[in-house]
Order: sequence, then structure tokens, then C-alpha cells
Amino acid sequence: MTQPLFGELYSSFAIKSVYIASIALFEAGSLTSALAQNAPLFIFGRALSGAGFGGIVAGGVVFVQFLNNTQSDSNANTSIHV
Repeated sequence: MTQPLFGELYSSFAIKSVYIASIALFEAGSLTSALAQNAPLFIFGRALSGAGFGGIVAGGVVFVQFLNNTQSDSNANTSIHV
């Protein structure tokens, strides 16, 4: 669910900044889950981690396309999803 949002963020802002923010969101969710004292807080932490991971995955796709310098290279896109 968050990959389209992060796709828009990657096209609007600097790739590195959005990627680092995604990692920070993932880490914040992991820390929240680890320190949770009750189930709702644990679930909230897992949701944060999932949102951050969506940004990390979208960033991986953006990085590969940026490094290949093409938008339509099917071999590069296939190698990501294998």
C-alpha cells in the first residue's frame, strides 16, 4: 500500500533522502515493536515497519533503474523480482 506513495516521493524529492527516511521509518517501527508493552502498540510498530519496508523496496527498484539509465530494460526489472 505504501509503495505508490513512496514512488511519488522518489520522483518528487532526492532519491537518497527518501531512501534514508524509509530506513529511519523501518527502524522506528522495529524499535516500537521491540519496546511495546501491549498488543496495540506492537501492531502499530509493525505497521510502521511495513510502511518503511515498502519505501525500501520501492527505492531498490528506483536505484536499479537509475543505475541502468533506462526505464524499459526488462532484464534489470526481472533481476529485481527474482
